[in-house]
Amino acid sequence: MVNLTLPPGDYTIRPSSAGGIEILAIDRELPREEVAALLGKTERSIDVYRNRQGLAQLKSRRSGGRIFIKESELKRWLTYMEANPHEYPVSDRPRKKRRTRLELRERRGKNRALPQAAPVLSSTT
Repeated sequence: MVNLTLPPGDYTIRPSSAGGIEILAIDRELPREEVAALLGKTERSIDVYRNRQGLAQLKSRRSGGRIFIKESELKRWLTYMEANPHEYPVSDRPRKKRRTRLELRERRGKNRALPQAAPVLSSTT
């Protein structure tokens, strides 16, 4: 008898004719960091994909503070996104409001320039 240690994941196993077993397919669980590297995206954008609803959602599993995505689920999600590009997830976060130059100058007013600070310094001595 041989002990075989396999990495975590779902396996398709069937008995072979020789009396052993045959592993047909391995469905590995990829960490979120590896999925982001495969897709060329950031880890935060992977979270946007995970928070979608319906078929556009990239299903995942949380274990010990880490997030894992099955390889088969990633393939399913990629084929769905290729078939439906209009459902490609876009961040719902609003853009930061632009500030005018006047507002920016008022914010910088806390740091006085030397000529403005000179009368204050001379009056204290």
